[in-house]
Amino acid sequence: MEQQHHHQQQYQNNPNQWSNNTPQYQNPNPNPNPPNNQWRNPNQWDNNRPQPPPPPQNQWYNQQPQQQLQPPQQQFNNNRSHVPANTAAPPPPSPPLDLAALVRDGKANEAVDAIAQGAAVAQPDLPTFLALISSCSDPKHLDHPKKLNDLFVRSPFRADLRANNALIESFSSYGSMADARRVFDRMPERNMDSWHQMINGYAANNQGDDGLQLFGQMRKRGMQLNSETFLIVLASCAVAEAIEEGFIHFNSMTKDYVIAPEMEHYVAMIQVLGNSGHLNEAVEYVEKLSFESSAMVRECLMNLARMQGTSSSKTG
Repeated sequence: MEQQHHHQQQYQNNPNQWSNNTPQYQNPNPNPNPPNNQWRNPNQWDNNRPQPPPPPQNQWYNQQPQQQLQPPQQQFNNNRSHVPANTAAPPPPSPPLDLAALVRDGKANEAVDAIAQGAAVAQPDLPTFLALISSCSDPKHLDHPKKLNDLFVRSPFRADLRANNALIESFSSYGSMADARRVFDRMPERNMDSWHQMINGYAANNQGDDGLQLFGQMRKRGMQLNSETFLIVLASCAVAEAIEEGFIHFNSMTKDYVIAPEMEHYVAMIQVLGNSGHLNEAVEYVEKLSFESSAMVRECLMNLARMQGTSSSKTG
């Protein structure tokens, strides 16, 4: 008995032993309704606070049960339910226009407008560009070649020699020699046709002096002049009424370049004299020729006489 009493006393003196008389936790705050903004000790026991239920299985964190991850097929079907049933697929893109056919049909303006809309509508090749440039010579087919030139300078063919020469001719036919000269100056390379187109364009638009200046640059470059070159130069002399310069170039052709004059060159000299109002001198020039005047020469003299309102009995 003494031993049992000794053990009981030992248990009572040990503070780490469980006791039926252990006092329950008392709320130090006498207010039964504590304020909501009062922080609680997370390690504090609160037997009156309901515990949240455990999260259900296979549920995304902080999501409602109806937002559970769905199988791919079911999710796809749910998405399809939001698509209107009558939604039509977008139409396929239209094929590029046949620009060559538009040019052949005389619809150059439509072809240029299609090119301006981009490659998705029309993507021209070099032959099509050349055909469009040629159509610029006809005012019925294109308002003005400037529109086509703006597209041409952004094209991969902007350095093509044939296309640039064709543009010079087109601008010349419209009388826009300033635009033709811009094309000429920006060309990375030029040939005889390039120079001839410019000089002839100046002559055709009554700018003979500009043509003669360009011919001077041509000679300084040491280019090989030919019979066609002097025909164009004499035409510039006729427009500029440069009689003396005309004879100088005619003689230089035969002596310096050893080019035998043809009938067209004699007619050009008659025009140099006749355009300057020297019709009688033109007739005398024909009489001094070592060969009998041809029908071309007589027709030229008659046209000059008709333009000046006079006639000459020596034309026969």
